[in-house]
Amino acid sequence: MSAIAGALNIAILARLRGTEVLTGDQLTAQGVTNAVPWRLGTMRKNGALPAGTFYEDAGIDAFPAAPDVGILQYSIRRFEFWKAGTDDTFFSGMQNALELLFDERRGAPALTLTGDGKVYESALFVGMQGPIPDDDINANVGLMSFRFVEARPY
Repeated sequence: MSAIAGALNIAILARLRGTEVLTGDQLTAQGVTNAVPWRLGTMRKNGALPAGTFYEDAGIDAFPAAPDVGILQYSIRRFEFWKAGTDDTFFSGMQNALELLFDERRGAPALTLTGDGKVYESALFVGMQGPIPDDDINANVGLMSFRFVEARPY
């Protein structure tokens, strides 16, 4: 994992867990996501529910951009949120909360990265799919993906 990817993961977790201080609709959205334990990686089949995970799903390697921009990296992060049963309120609430926290078109503030990195853009890439049943653990999952454009100095 690159340094910029690690910094982005830290910023995402801070936003999901409510350790980043937000206001207004984004603060309300943090209340929804903070009610679920989040971690980096895929779902453990024996994990406690409800639960949330995210991981880098796709992207392109970092490449040099203009001198005033630095090195750019595009990445897709997939978010999974799991719950026993098909509680539509849980899944629609989580969908709305994630969009408010990570889609700039819905008012999400830019993510702050540790170090010299910067997030130029974050936006919904694939809308919610689900709830999708997983009979192995008697639960359902909602899936969403967000695109992030990150930069760091040369």
